[in-house]
Amino acid sequence: MNIANNIKITDDILDILGFTEYWDENGSWGGRILKFKDGQWFQIIQSSEDDFGKEYKEDKYSFAGWFANPKIDCGSYDLETIGDMTNCILEQYPNYLKEFKNLLNNKLNKEQYE
Repeated sequence: MNIANNIKITDDILDILGFTEYWDENGSWGGRILKFKDGQWFQIIQSSEDDFGKEYKEDKYSFAGWFANPKIDCGSYDLETIGDMTNCILEQYPNYLKEFKNLLNNKLNKEQYE
């Protein structure tokens, strides 16, 4: 198992990986985008509270087909760790898995984030 798989997703990690800045969609949630070399987007949701208005202790990250660009007919994925994100990309964007893994290897200092 790759050590990076256990790294918890945070704003700092997303910044290191090259995701765009957070943009607000609705006051309690918004999105961030990772663009692959050919322009394909991996767009994720960042939420600060649940559907009932209860604030989370820390932001939650997820992927949903309805929020993808272009939209994908799939469910949603909770993205707590890099491993979760890697599995999501494997299932929804398999042609980009190698590029994503190279990005992880090049951008993450594994010892710093263990």
